[in-house]
Amino acid sequence: MFHIGFREINRRWNDHRLRCCTRRANDDDILWAMATLGFEDYSEPLKSYLTRYREVIN
Repeated sequence: MFHIGFREINRRWNDHRLRCCTRRANDDDILWAMATLGFEDYSEPLKSYLTRYREVIN
């Protein structure tokens, strides 16, 4: 079932990407797809992780 969730995230992101004319997924696109599918419990920790990661690499 979890695998089906990622398949749906990819499908939604692809639809979003085509509407926004972007070529690559970035972290905001992935977080958007997760939030639209109801994965807020997972998107918030991922958002925190990505913020800390950016601080470390910069």
